[in-house]
Amino acid sequence: MEMYIWNTVIVVTKLMFYLGFAATAGYTFFWRDINDSRTSYTTPSYSAVWVKVCVFVAFISNAVWFIANTGAMVEEGIQGALDPFMLKIMLSSPIGEVTLYRAGGLAVALITIYLLKFKPLKPFLRLKSCLLVLCLFTLSYTFTLTGHVSELGVLGIFPSKVT
Repeated sequence: MEMYIWNTVIVVTKLMFYLGFAATAGYTFFWRDINDSRTSYTTPSYSAVWVKVCVFVAFISNAVWFIANTGAMVEEGIQGALDPFMLKIMLSSPIGEVTLYRAGGLAVALITIYLLKFKPLKPFLRLKSCLLVLCLFTLSYTFTLTGHVSELGVLGIFPSKVT
């Protein structure tokens, strides 16, 4: 029964991460449309607020995903999922690496999206856009570390020998 709970939490948190990833990607390429020119800098548009909420929820769900994967590995309930020794082991695994990359990418994206609304920072819009693209590359890279082809690595698409 416990395994069903952990698997459900893992699936829901992945869904929340995908939502935050999609919001980050959409904001990166359509931020001029999302930040409506009719709104002032003190009152952001509703779309910009929802993007921030989605990215924040993705950041929190990333941590919950890591704890749920630890709980699924230990199979001892919430106490086993929060065991410091097991957390240390899981942090050194590919799951921990993915968690750290995603946390960094989402944190930088959230800070960058938040800073886009300030008028004195307008000259740095290209820099902020580059930061968001870098966050997208970081978040995209994490998909190569998980999934069915994670053992192939970054250059796994190239055959190792020619037959």
